[in-house]
Amino acid sequence: RRAPLPLPPERRDKRLLRELQTRCRVAEAMERVGHTDVGEFATAALHETGMSFCTRHHFGRPLPGEDDRFIRLAYSGIGEERIERGLQRFAEWIDKGAK
Repeated sequence: RRAPLPLPPERRDKRLLRELQTRCRVAEAMERVGHTDVGEFATAALHETGMSFCTRHHFGRPLPGEDDRFIRLAYSGIGEERIERGLQRFAEWIDKGAK
């Protein structure tokens, strides 16, 4: 049995995630890379960056009037270095803004 890894208060992946959150909201990120459909955005992100995530549609129907876009990132079973690389590729893809 492996000992649990200590979680320092400022993990690099959390810093990158905060950076992504500060840079843009999901709708803005989608616009930057030329997508209006969140499912197509998720597929493009997977192909362009190797990073996958769940969309709002995986968690039931949107509520009436809900027009915001949401994604959910999961980190279970993934090492910190891979998380950091994935978030960095995702951020670079969004910053590049090319479809």
